[in-house]
Amino acid sequence: MPRDIPVGNDNFLLTFDQDYCPRDIYFPCVGKENHTDGHRFRFGLWVDGSFGWINSREWNLRLEYAEKVS
Repeated sequence: MPRDIPVGNDNFLLTFDQDYCPRDIYFPCVGKENHTDGHRFRFGLWVDGSFGWINSREWNLRLEYAEKVS
């Protein structure tokens, strides 16, 4: 299954699927051990004293990248 959002560097890679659920975690060597085996994990944020799961209906999800700022 394709991963929509990869975030990482030379030692760490975290990928998210189309629902913003973490799917892959590679550490300390990208491409070696996948610590999740591709299973979905829930992802939540604590902001301004409130906690919410990303996949709740309260969030308006848009899968896009920010424009590069120079």
